Amino acid sequence: MFLAGAAAILGIRGELRAYLDMIAYNVQYARSGLEHLGPVDRARAHLDVVVQYFESAGRWQLPGAVLVLGLFAVAGYLVWTRGGSNRRLLAAGAVLTLLATLGTLALTAFWRHHLQMLAYPIVLIAATGVSAVALLFGRRAGAIAAAACTVFALWSSVKNEDRIDISSAWTTAPHSGGAVALERARMRFHAGDDKVAYIVFGGNSENAHAVFIGDELDLVCRWFHIYPQSLTKYFEETVECFGREDPDLVLVTLGFFDSRLAPPEWAAFVASARRFLDTRYELVETEHPGFEVWRQKPTAA
Repeated sequence: MFLAGAAAILGIRGELRAYLDMIAYNVQYARSGLEHLGPVDRARAHLDVVVQYFESAGRWQLPGAVLVLGLFAVAGYLVWTRGGSNRRLLAAGAVLTLLATLGTLALTAFWRHHLQMLAYPIVLIAATGVSAVALLFGRRAGAIAAAACTVFALWSSVKNEDRIDISSAWTTAPHSGGAVALERARMRFHAGDDKVAYIVFGGNSENAHAVFIGDELDLVCRWFHIYPQSLTKYFEETVECFGREDPDLVLVTLGFFDSRLAPPEWAAFVASARRFLDTRYELVETEHPGFEVWRQKPTAA
């Protein structure tokens, strides 16, 4: 019922087709490079991301994960056989959430950060363990177990953050090179305009630019994050949209023009974009480490 209501709202707003297109795009992305494999081998390839992470994370992570699953099996059994309905519901929710998460990873996992979704079942597993301790040894023991889980979670997060040197992300101001270059170009050439149409050529190297730009900038072509392994139809739609919308500005993200190791379809897409830019646009802004903003030549506007 909830899904039907959400679909109806999207349909009324004229956004349902775009939403379904994005789901299809994500499905295609998850299959990229694995189309030649069968369903079982493809799932194994996705789950290898999980296995490789635990194998490379350290000596104790993989044995620790196995131990936690073993303790969870024992705790789940105790809660299910001796606990009340609330504890049973917690244990069942933990099991179903873990299975659903592993299923999602088996269908979609490509990068290590996709493993972040494991945090939800881990929390439910910990809660089930705490519930089992409280059931066997009393509420005070349950409180101690809960405190221990919380301390361990905080310690492991801070330890990992220091190891991969991202702690500065919490203390420094966010920065998007693409947004900086776009805003500079807008202020130079369209400072008084209420709407400045722009598009993006590139993949996931655009640094979340849309979060840091003004409402005056309007993205007029939807595929701003396509990759060399994307389907040809996405390349064709973007090139067609570029010619049709005639945007005021074009953001090019780092690495877009480098097609040396890319499939021929991507190389053709890059060549088409380059012809458009060289013919009708001029480079007006650059931002380290490789962002460019192009604007229409005055004679082409």
